[in-house]
Amino acid sequence: MKTLQFSSYPISVPQHGGQLRVAAMKKSLSDAGIETTSIAVFDAVHYRDCLPTDFPIPDGNFAYYIKDHPWDLTLSAVINNDPDRRARFVESLTEQNADVYIFEQPWLWPLVREVVKTNPELKRPVVFSSQN
Repeated sequence: MKTLQFSSYPISVPQHGGQLRVAAMKKSLSDAGIETTSIAVFDAVHYRDCLPTDFPIPDGNFAYYIKDHPWDLTLSAVINNDPDRRARFVESLTEQNADVYIFEQPWLWPLVREVVKTNPELKRPVVFSSQN
């Protein structure tokens, strides 16, 4: 089995609770023999360290969307509305070829939902995970 975790913060150097939680879940799954990859989409101003599978977003990309979306949902809009980023995201999901998607918080669900609409071969069962 192979899982793909989605979060709105990187876990390469976990420091706050959410990062620690996602990193611990990834480790637990891996220790159980479940191959797990993480994709984080996040504001690059607030986080510097990331994994090669992550999508750091420069701060200037948020200004247009923040008017219409809560900050966290802006992450999905920034990727969905940029053809190059969206293509890279689709490529990443295709490469990972996970059996299950795990979402830390709901923020990246709008992005994956839209990607799956146009790429139905990427549809997978979804697990929602949240500390709240």
